[in-house]
Amino acid sequence: MTDSLVLAGCRAGDTGSLVELVRELSPVAWRIAFRMLADNEAAEDVAQEAMVKVWKKIGRLDNDGSFGPWFYRIVVNCCYDELRRKKREMAKPADELTWHRLGEIIRGDDGSEPTADEYGEIMRTVTAELSPKQRAVFVLSDLEGMNNERISEITGLNANSLKSNLYHARKKVKEIIRGRY
Repeated sequence: MTDSLVLAGCRAGDTGSLVELVRELSPVAWRIAFRMLADNEAAEDVAQEAMVKVWKKIGRLDNDGSFGPWFYRIVVNCCYDELRRKKREMAKPADELTWHRLGEIIRGDDGSEPTADEYGEIMRTVTAELSPKQRAVFVLSDLEGMNNERISEITGLNANSLKSNLYHARKKVKEIIRGRY
C-alpha cells in the first residue's frame, strides 16, 4: 500500500513523509468514505479526520506489515462515527419522487454513467436501510473488491459475522433495487 520508508519517516515525525503519506492515501480514504456515506462533503471530512488519526497514531503501529488493514480500519471507524451522527437523517425513507429520479439516473436515457453526485444519491438511498456493519462489508467487498480475510482484519468481524452481514446487505440492496426499478 505505501512505502516502508515513508511509514518510517512518519513514525520519526518527518513532515515530508507525512505529505507523501497524505498524497497517497487521502484519495483512498475519500473513496471508502464516499462509498460508505454517499455524501461528498462528509467523505471529505471523514477522509481528513482519518488522515489526522493516522498521523497521530502511526507511532503506535507495529512494524509488521499491518499498515493496510490498520489504515482501512481507521477510515471505516471514522465512517461509523459519521453514520452515527447522521443516523436520523439517513433513516428517513425516500419518497416516491426520489425513487423516480433514481430510476431515471440508473437507466440513463443517453447511456451515460451517473455523475458523482448522482452516484451518491443512488448509494445514499439504496444503502440507507443497511446497518453500519452491513454497509462497511458491502462497500469493502462489493465496491472495493476486497477479500473476506482482509475485510475481517479491517472490521474486526469474525468470518461468520462478516458473511452474515454481507449476505443481509446484498439481500437488502437487491430487494430495494428490484422493488423500485
